[in-house]
Amino acid sequence: MIEKSVDIKAKARTQALEETMNALEQKVRNRTLELEKILAESVTLQQKLKAKETEITQLKKDINKVKTRKPKTKKYARIA
Repeated sequence: MIEKSVDIKAKARTQALEETMNALEQKVRNRTLELEKILAESVTLQQKLKAKETEITQLKKDINKVKTRKPKTKKYARIA
């Protein structure tokens, strides 16, 4: 009888611990999914940033080309 009582108490305690472990494991899985999503967003933003930096570099080159061009002389005839 005493053994059954101890066994029941041990099972109850074990079950409570298992439930706690399961809850914690679920929390870890949820947090992992959250972090993976954030990481994917970060990678996407880094790629967009790199593309924008490339675009800025190209625009700066284009601006410098325009600045360094020799101005064309006007070929308009003056009417006197």
